[in-house]
Amino acid sequence: MYPLNQTYYANREKLRSIGREDELEKLNRTALKIAKKVALRHNKLTAAGLCNTPLYVPGDDTCTAKVKEMFKVCLPAVITLTPYGPDITTDDVPIPEACRRLEEAGAAVVGLNCGRGPETMLPLLREVRKVCKGPIAALPVAFRCTEDCKTFQSLKDPKTDFIQRLRNGENILIAEGYLFEFGRRGYLKYGANTPEVVVENPELVEVMHEEFVHAGSDVVEAFTVEKKLKIIGREDDLEKLNKTALRIARKVARKHNRLFAFGLCNSTVFVPGDEKANAKVRDMFKEQIEWAVEEGVDYIIGETFNALGEAMLALECIKEYGKGKPAVITIVAYFPDITTDDVPIPEACRILEENGAAVVGLNCARGPETMLPLLREIRKTCKGPIAALPVPFRCTDEYRTFQSLKDPKTGKHLYLNDLESVRCNSADIRHFAHEAKQIGVQYIGLCCGNFASYFRELAEVYGTTPPASHYSPDMSMNSVFGDEETGVTNSLAAKMKEFTLGIKK
Repeated sequence: MYPLNQTYYANREKLRSIGREDELEKLNRTALKIAKKVALRHNKLTAAGLCNTPLYVPGDDTCTAKVKEMFKVCLPAVITLTPYGPDITTDDVPIPEACRRLEEAGAAVVGLNCGRGPETMLPLLREVRKVCKGPIAALPVAFRCTEDCKTFQSLKDPKTDFIQRLRNGENILIAEGYLFEFGRRGYLKYGANTPEVVVENPELVEVMHEEFVHAGSDVVEAFTVEKKLKIIGREDDLEKLNKTALRIARKVARKHNRLFAFGLCNSTVFVPGDEKANAKVRDMFKEQIEWAVEEGVDYIIGETFNALGEAMLALECIKEYGKGKPAVITIVAYFPDITTDDVPIPEACRILEENGAAVVGLNCARGPETMLPLLREIRKTCKGPIAALPVPFRCTDEYRTFQSLKDPKTGKHLYLNDLESVRCNSADIRHFAHEAKQIGVQYIGLCCGNFASYFRELAEVYGTTPPASHYSPDMSMNSVFGDEETGVTNSLAAKMKEFTLGIKK
């Protein structure tokens, strides 16, 4: 089979827009001669390409006649369709069916061209292959289209998208909580809290990133570590672990056209006023930021800071070493609504915002109910986007953080390994999301304790329908607890409903 040297069919409507309508024949004949010259030189086929016109209107005979006049052509003909979002033509014919009809009408080859990239064109090609008997065509665009952005026209630039989306008033949804979830799954030692899983089982880290994207996360945050490797004898693995984590996150982010982020965390080394200690912190932050920039992150997170001084140091380092990457800085709010260096948290957020943080707010420690009042105060003092990433545990006015929660049966502290008894339920997450949305929280997520079905609840309240929504619960379909139309209505089901729900028919 020979490659084609293809002409460009410039129709009068397009040439009229640049004042060269009279040159239609000259342009096309010149294009044909050039293509023919090259084709003959290399013993290739020459082809002329017709393209969609701006004139065609389904059912308009006058327009159809004009288009036929433009499209006078002899067979053999190769006819390809451009698939946009849904797998149907703009006149509502399923694309595989449209290809079949074109084939039966005499096209030598039918198929797809333009619009979709390789990954998003392949599934539709498989369907076209099932219904067409003869040769089929595939000419995708050379761009990384995704399930969320199937065509190259819909692709967004994640590197500029973060700030622009915030300016447009859009929301950014971010799933965190990798540490707790890997601990729950048996791949991380609570206490040491070191993500060895990144180098021991990198495929599992990739899968968790995929789970969170599937549940609606706009961001893939690398599961990195900045300290503590020394206590498990792996201090020399710091760079390897962090760069591996960054590359795994980048792979998933780029695959799904999501934002790719890296997070700095509180160092446990910072001491207010201690220049020697804080120089070490600066060196730690610098090293991590440079790795993140090298791997191509879209923005940098500084999170879980209990002291304004350390949060400011992180922001300064991001500005100095981050090569223009936006900074999201969040503070952890312990029992009093002040930082550990005695600054009221709303005031601390205002200071961070005024010093250049793109987003400021809260993450970790507090549950949904105990974070909301402080978020309202932050909203009053900050002008720009604010962040909220609570832990999904039922903290109270008495026990505002999950570190202070006690077992309702024994009175013993639950942190860290016994927190399951005070987990939020799905309704708690939905309530929090509704309240946060009303407050005006643009940068929203869940922290330690998060998992995919929680995050789906949050995403749906914030107006998105992630792939995981296909599996959202629908108890009307349950054989015992469902309604009469979909449920099983035999006597055993009725007994179970009466016993479990107290509903007697």
